[in-house]
Amino acid sequence: MKVKVVIITLFFATMFFLLKFYHEKIIPHTHYFEVSIAYFTVVIIVLLFIITLFISKEHKVLLSIFISLFLIVLISGVSFWGVRPYNIIYEEVPERIELLESYLMNTYPDRTWEIKRSESTFESHYLLLVTFDDEPETTYRYLMSDDVVKGENELKDSGKIHPN
Repeated sequence: MKVKVVIITLFFATMFFLLKFYHEKIIPHTHYFEVSIAYFTVVIIVLLFIITLFISKEHKVLLSIFISLFLIVLISGVSFWGVRPYNIIYEEVPERIELLESYLMNTYPDRTWEIKRSESTFESHYLLLVTFDDEPETTYRYLMSDDVVKGENELKDSGKIHPN
């Protein structure tokens, strides 16, 4: 019984810290539908964990199935809803900003600009917004897709935004 209490405590403490991390680092940059599916995955993980705790050791096949399902959903969920978006937001996007910065330096050496990420969670993480200091009312959109990064497509602005 003490072992189960320790396992339950460790599980829920780990889930708490993973959800706190997700809430602080991933949610501000992610579409609400993806967040909803991630939370649904958490509910499934918790249910599988609880069901696994209540299966007696006498039902080894059933216990093995639920432990396997739990581990598969846990690993898949953490990879897809945690590691993947973290990698995109904190590694790939900054690399693409550097690539755009280099392009702008070579293309517009006499101009200065500011690069921002799109604040909308409905748009791609790779959509970067450039405002030149001599055109403060106009923002240029650059979609830094994988094809652009690999050099398969030309880097060019994909339209202007006029806020007024």
